[in-house]
Amino acid sequence: MESSLQAPPKSADFIVMAWAEIMGLKKGVPAERPQIGESIFHEWPPAAAVAHALDGVERTTGQILWIEGGPGTGKTLLLRLADRLARARGFHALYAGADPSAGGERWRLARFLIESLTGGVESWDGSVSSRLESLVLHLPRSKPTAIVIDDLPLADPDSLHLLEFIGSWVHRLPMIMVVAAGLGERAGDPGAFARLAGDSSTRRILLQGLGCPEVEQMITTALGAPHADFLLAVREATGGVPLFVRELLHVAQVAGWEPDAERAEDVRSAHCPAIADTIKIRTKRSTTHGQRFFETLAVLDRADPALIAEVSGLTVPVVTETADRLRDLQILTPGWPVSFAQPVVSTSIYRSIPLNERQWLHGRAAWSLSGRCQSEQVVAGHLLESAAKGEQRTVEVFRHAARQAKAEGAPHSAVRYLQRALQEPPSAETATEVALELAVARLEVDPGLAIRQLKRLYGQTGPPAERARVAVHAAGAFMLADRIDDAVHMLDDAREHLRAPEDGELAAAITGRRELARLLRYGVSPGAGDAVPDAADGVPYIVIVEAMRSGLRGDAHASVALAREVIADQEAFAADETGQLLPAVLPLMWADELADVDAPLRRAARSVHPLAALAARGLAARMALWRGDVGSAVRLGGEVAPVEVHDQSAHLGSGSLGVLALALIEAGDLERAATALKCHERLATSENVLLAGEFAFGKGALAMASGEHHTALTWFDMCGQRLRRAGVRNPVVLPWQAYSAVLRAIVGDQDGAREQAVAALREGQAWGTPRAIGVAARSAGVVACLTGALPDQPEGHRLLEQSVRVLEGSPAILEHMRSLWALGWANRRRNCTAQARKQLREALVLARSTGAAQMATAISEELVASGARNGQSGLGGQRLTHAEHRVATAAADGLTNREIAERIFVTRRTVELHLTSVYRKLGIRGRPELLDALNQTRE
Repeated sequence: MESSLQAPPKSADFIVMAWAEIMGLKKGVPAERPQIGESIFHEWPPAAAVAHALDGVERTTGQILWIEGGPGTGKTLLLRLADRLARARGFHALYAGADPSAGGERWRLARFLIESLTGGVESWDGSVSSRLESLVLHLPRSKPTAIVIDDLPLADPDSLHLLEFIGSWVHRLPMIMVVAAGLGERAGDPGAFARLAGDSSTRRILLQGLGCPEVEQMITTALGAPHADFLLAVREATGGVPLFVRELLHVAQVAGWEPDAERAEDVRSAHCPAIADTIKIRTKRSTTHGQRFFETLAVLDRADPALIAEVSGLTVPVVTETADRLRDLQILTPGWPVSFAQPVVSTSIYRSIPLNERQWLHGRAAWSLSGRCQSEQVVAGHLLESAAKGEQRTVEVFRHAARQAKAEGAPHSAVRYLQRALQEPPSAETATEVALELAVARLEVDPGLAIRQLKRLYGQTGPPAERARVAVHAAGAFMLADRIDDAVHMLDDAREHLRAPEDGELAAAITGRRELARLLRYGVSPGAGDAVPDAADGVPYIVIVEAMRSGLRGDAHASVALAREVIADQEAFAADETGQLLPAVLPLMWADELADVDAPLRRAARSVHPLAALAARGLAARMALWRGDVGSAVRLGGEVAPVEVHDQSAHLGSGSLGVLALALIEAGDLERAATALKCHERLATSENVLLAGEFAFGKGALAMASGEHHTALTWFDMCGQRLRRAGVRNPVVLPWQAYSAVLRAIVGDQDGAREQAVAALREGQAWGTPRAIGVAARSAGVVACLTGALPDQPEGHRLLEQSVRVLEGSPAILEHMRSLWALGWANRRRNCTAQARKQLREALVLARSTGAAQMATAISEELVASGARNGQSGLGGQRLTHAEHRVATAAADGLTNREIAERIFVTRRTVELHLTSVYRKLGIRGRPELLDALNQTRE
């Protein structure tokens, strides 16, 4: 080598130069942003391989670098790196790209190379081949030569022969030939191409996708440090292909994205036109039918050859051959069914298809998939992207898909399908049905808009039967939204226009819903001049109203009998699309007859109709609290009645707000309970007397839990006034009187407390269930303990013992817990502290098992007051060691200290020390209390 050769600079500098040129954004780069990833490839192994190969040419002899990879993997980048690095090192460098537009022109690539070396050749026909070879043999040895050729498979056959000849001499010359070839691309002369690739001087470099560290650096340079979700989305969408990453980041920069988790979904749907153009060019070179194939595949996303052929109009053999060629190019995944190897390719090609062509392909795809018995939602997904043609089969597909979506908990999809069904449009005979289905589906998405649509649809519908069907759905929504008067007015109007005998069942449904609405509005007494329908007719919609009336009046026997009659009518329940019969579970719940309640609630909760599903979930929350499952009550209540609602006038979960607030109070979350009640303050004047009463009861419970006794008493009295005006005498619906009596005793109104306690006892005994009797007896017992014995009643602690005894084994677990707490409190006041601690420990176990954190704290404090230590009170949390537990168990079994010491091989002194520690931790005073304390610890 001559000394005139320039000293080779650091490889990283040249990689930076080439990367800045090749991988920089072409437009829209913010001024403060550097070029994308211009230092990414400082240590990229292929770049290092190029630099090493150039070093080898300078030191010894030449070689061929054969760079291959799929579209966008960086072949051109490496070639330009090689050219830049060779020039900087003093090489005589020639950079050329085979031109596919040259057609069959001979010697085109060779002409460029030779003219660059010699300054021109006069004649270019077959006879000059020997002159070319002679020229190559006489290339100067004093200065190394670098020949860099892009897209080698596109070279004309004659030029390929020349390159083959040069390749055979490379190892004897100070020369390097760097060529790039796409994987799977076919050359004009396959033989010469293969021989050049297999030459002994050839070193192959296979380019694949970048790893996460390189992709992360590219993102950081372009957009800033990425969130892990964003990084993974970019890597998965692009497969790490440098060109694809670059174009995706270009889109992100122009759109002003931040690389955060929220943008990860945008990455997966990004459209990069340059990627689509690159793929189209590559496929056009390799296969005749590539464009039709990949446009069809982009629409289908993943498909087998028969489906692609059916949708595209190509034959199966052509599809199979085209797929094989595209797989060779690394554009498709291996095997069948096939999809694009990189999701960003699929998205970019899909978005590049002209709209009318895309709609046509989606239409063909829909009916091809329909014939293959695919899911209605899959078919509907394609029809959504096709042009509307007024086809009724399309309308029916959308209706079926909407039902599937609702059943799967996807109401937004259901709304979208039905909106598109209306745009088709449906026939005149089905237009009202489709519009009704859309409004009903929208109840879960936008209740306010849905209710307005139902009201408008009712006014626009002509035939009385159709209007009545709309009225049933609209009135159900009005009732759930606490708009009882609107429901009654619409139902009255619909009933007035129903004349035909065949509308009898529909008329019964209208009447039943109307009577239920009036019951909620006015209570157990009908309005002036209204006749109450006769439940003896056996129509379930009427029977359920009478069951509710009997229950609210306090007639447990009649209420339960009628409710069971409705529950037993499986046919009626199956036909009850809107959940109109679900209130039948309330009388059974009030009577603690819960065995028959779960099945209809589970069935309705799975309903595709939002009115039935919402009502069922609300009742399930109520049932969970009724059974003492506080956590489930909070969860279910929160699903139906969120703590904060902006548009209360259209909120469909108002009926569950009281349950949610009470469950939150039980759970000790007074702040959220207060927020929920404040957000729904309009319920204080609700048209629904039960909701208004429950709201007042919830406010009273919150004030009582917060120690605001006078405020609590005001709210409980308000609850009682609302229920009394409505004729409600059932004490378990809302036990306001029992709570009010205790609060009166606390604030010093002894006469009022005693009077209310006696009245509560009387009503509880009249209803006759353990819950009703137990709650009333507890209230009377506490009042008696505070004010003295009640007339004709046992002493206070005797009433509390009766309350505990009645509630034990009943579903009223929370009430049993409260009665145990009250009895423990009373016994402490009587200085029966051992009994008090026993009862309080039982109450604490129930509080913890039910999730009643508020009561658990109060019980623990009472335990401390009764003489228990912190470990047993629940406030300390100390646990017995293994050794202490062994000693305690043996002592509880009746063994003496000496017997225990002999059994476990310790001294008597050690046993005494262990027992002392056990007594301290369990908050007891000796062996007589040990067995009960250990049992409570196990529970």
